[in-house]
Amino acid sequence: MGVVVAAAVGMASVGGSARAQVAGPPDPDTPAPLSTINGLGPSKGDNVVLLWDEELLQAIRANPGGTGPTVTARALGVAHTSMFDAWAAYDARAVGTRYGDKLRRPASERTPENKSKAISFAAR
Repeated sequence: MGVVVAAAVGMASVGGSARAQVAGPPDPDTPAPLSTINGLGPSKGDNVVLLWDEELLQAIRANPGGTGPTVTARALGVAHTSMFDAWAAYDARAVGTRYGDKLRRPASERTPENKSKAISFAAR
């Protein structure tokens, strides 16, 4: 829910749609990231959170009027909280911010693929 607001902040004025696929990397035809860490942008082998971070940052950059630091920080905070809560359900010890450990999945479901998929659904 909250991530929809975050994505809307960056994309409402440009009329775009989300480019990333569930549990997958961003579209290979998208431009390179404008900011990188140590000269490296996100790559296909990165954690799914890093890929969704870049999607959100690209949406924020694409907003011609800019969102300002307060709105940008809130959008990033909402996105990360949503992704953490989704991930926490698939971790043996993590406690989510809203429902604590009530959403914890059985041990048999705590696979990297399921974690990645849950994070992607939260990020959308």
